[in-house]
Amino acid sequence: MTIAILGDAGGQLAYYLAQCAGSAEYVLLMPQEGQCYDVLLAAPGVRQAPRCATQALVAHDLDAAALAGQVQAGTVITYGTEKSTLCLSSAADSCLVALQREVVTCQGQTMGIGELRLPGTGLSGEQVCGVAGALAACGWPGLP
Repeated sequence: MTIAILGDAGGQLAYYLAQCAGSAEYVLLMPQEGQCYDVLLAAPGVRQAPRCATQALVAHDLDAAALAGQVQAGTVITYGTEKSTLCLSSAADSCLVALQREVVTCQGQTMGIGELRLPGTGLSGEQVCGVAGALAACGWPGLP
């Protein structure tokens, strides 16, 4: 799976994504014009993207419309607000992310509504939700 990450200052999202994925093989890239990715993960506040294609665009609810107009995406997974596909349910030693709508993975399988548990981190709840969305879109086996 190829995951491109927009707006990842300092590589925090890439590092956390790699930690959560464990032994799963994902190639993390910076998105480039004209390329195609399995998943495009946008950090909160990012509203500019190179013209590219992706099976799944994972974007903050407030940024999703702007990004969807720039990226050819098969599906859009939103995070960060109570009306998003994903929102933080609780955070402590681990983060509980609520999956509020079904997500179709890049493999065409459906991930049902429920909760996803990810390791605790120093990231914001919005960033954790974004990573959970990228993992869900990939059909990461560590998710229920």
